[in-house]
Amino acid sequence: MTVLQPETYLGGIIRNLHIRLELVELSEHLMQQRIRLGDLTLEPLKRSLNKLRAEVTSLALPQACIDRALGASLAVDFRFWAGAAVEALNALPTAQRAALYQPLCRRIAGEDGGWVVLRTGHSSMTGLGKRSRLSMLVNGISRRWTFS
Repeated sequence: MTVLQPETYLGGIIRNLHIRLELVELSEHLMQQRIRLGDLTLEPLKRSLNKLRAEVTSLALPQACIDRALGASLAVDFRFWAGAAVEALNALPTAQRAALYQPLCRRIAGEDGGWVVLRTGHSSMTGLGKRSRLSMLVNGISRRWTFS
């Protein structure tokens, strides 16, 4: 049985505390960088969405956003455009949402001419993955609607 000297024990506590403080500082720095990078990444997408809102009617906006989501090569772009499509759908009156539901589902499924571009790569999503995620979003929205 070894007996620990008080200096060794205290040194271990100080070393562990120092490591913990370094990790906290590093994590705070990385979080700040991630927020800054996110802002840099999302800014062009937000500008594109604002431009799109000015160019198309509110009734055509969900389909335009879905088109951009399915054409996105990066996951962050897909998530942005899918979220924009959901917001655009939620902004419409219930009757208009109900009228758009079936055409949007067909568009997501690719039944109107196979316009979905499949991309492969490290940070991209497959066309099937995009379609299934968007259909889940649209189906989730449709369940909250009241049809008369």
